[in-house]
Amino acid sequence: MRRPKRPCGEPGCLALIEDGTRCDAHKRRHSTRHSDVYDSPGWKSYSQQYLRAHPACCDPFKRHPDRIVAATCTGHKVAHRGDMRLFKDPTNHYPLCNGCNAYQCVTLEGGFGNKRKVVENGPRIGGSGAPGEGGHSPYSF
Repeated sequence: MRRPKRPCGEPGCLALIEDGTRCDAHKRRHSTRHSDVYDSPGWKSYSQQYLRAHPACCDPFKRHPDRIVAATCTGHKVAHRGDMRLFKDPTNHYPLCNGCNAYQCVTLEGGFGNKRKVVENGPRIGGSGAPGEGGHSPYSF
């Protein structure tokens, strides 16, 4: 027995689909926005090197103030939303644990359908934290 069709997961799209989460028109667009960038060999290599240099989560949301937690991902202080200059800017990167990364995604970036919050310069972890202030990435990704 076939399952009933359901709406495409892309906001505003009225297409009905049988399998997956997005219609054919939106599958590739979503992939380009996320997977193609974060799963690229260049980003993975850069992120691994960054985490070796910054092994502890910077805890920008004070979720675990009394303990040191290993960083598992390279986060962005200010959401890049497809701006590759901001995505690659090393002054916009910081070490996060999975919990802090998920918290940032859900509370600030509109994850799980939540409303996006406007954050001028993102959480601070020392220095000015503003993207674009000096520094360049020694890695090409």
